[in-house]
Order: sequence, then structure tokens, then C-alpha cells
Amino acid sequence: MRIKGTERRRQILEMAEKLFGQKGYKQTSLEEIAEALKSVLEQTPPELAGDIVENGIVLTGGGALIRGLDKYLSDIVKLPVYIAEDPLLAVAKGTGKALDEIDILQQMAYED
Repeated sequence: MRIKGTERRRQILEMAEKLFGQKGYKQTSLEEIAEALKSVLEQTPPELAGDIVENGIVLTGGGALIRGLDKYLSDIVKLPVYIAEDPLLAVAKGTGKALDEIDILQQMAYED
């Protein structure tokens, strides 16, 4: 089955509607995301876990645009969860900043 842009957009909108309250929908996808987040946090080294507890979790990408996801995850992991200022571009911008400082990053990598 071939799906063109308009049809695909409609399907995404329908999926988003199902995520937030239509009858008969099971929140398995959101529950899987929450379980994965809990698993990652359980495996996080103490020095990084301290930063996460202090600063919270920042959502990036298209998933960050799912209305209420930040509150949902925050309620589950009992930590602050924020949405990046520009979630669709946040990772690309961060990567660009990291590449601007590539020499420092390389030095840090070799120190370990």
C-alpha cells in the first residue's frame, strides 16, 4: 500500500487523537516509552544521575511535541521533564555546537 503525504498526515493526526483519550485505545506505546526511560535511569551512573535529578530531563525531536508527554513522564519517573525550546532542531543545533568545540571533545575523550 502506498501512502501519499496527505494520507500520512491524516494517519498521524488520527494516531495522536488516539493517544489522548479516544475510547478503546491502550496506551501501550506511551507505557513502553515510560518503561524504557525508567530502565535507562536505573542504569545511569551516579554522577550523571545527580545532574538529571538537579536539572531534569529534556525532550527533543518530534515526540516532544506530543501534548502532555512531559507531564506524563514526569509523573512516572518523579523527576522534572521539560520540552526543548525548539525540539525539532535541538539535537542538530547541539551537534553543531559540539562540532564547534571538537578539539575540546577529542581531548576529553582521550583523557579517559
